[in-house]
Amino acid sequence: MPDPISTRPVAVCTGCGAFTRSRSAIGQTCGARVGAPRTRRCDGVFLVVVPEEWQQCRQCSGTGKNERKKCMRCQGTGWDRLAATTNVDLEARELIKSLYKATDGKPLLWRTIIGLSAKRVAVDHAVERGWIVVESSRSVCLTVKGARLVRDAKA
Repeated sequence: MPDPISTRPVAVCTGCGAFTRSRSAIGQTCGARVGAPRTRRCDGVFLVVVPEEWQQCRQCSGTGKNERKKCMRCQGTGWDRLAATTNVDLEARELIKSLYKATDGKPLLWRTIIGLSAKRVAVDHAVERGWIVVESSRSVCLTVKGARLVRDAKA
């Protein structure tokens, strides 16, 4: 289990939602590689997050790993934000909800992205999280992970 204070991230990127423990990164541009195939740089800024906004990650029980791999939910930190507050994350979640509706909750059914009216950054965010797969920049399909996320949110 992570130490209560010293291992908590201190800031979150406003663009991609990346966590950092570096106090010197606060107010700086993130610059993380985003999108597929990770050719674009994030232009979000790291903003302070108070310790009360963190909880031990439920996905990995605070270890930062799942089956010897870095936990995707907490980015390997062992901590998870209490609320998804980045606009990009919220837009990506709206995208997968609309894709869930368009496919009757069935993963791996291709739909055109044009009818879903999604911003490119939200699409990239959903791809990075493993919620959707994009083909030819026009077609998307919901993954099993994305379908579960929407279904679990409804429960």
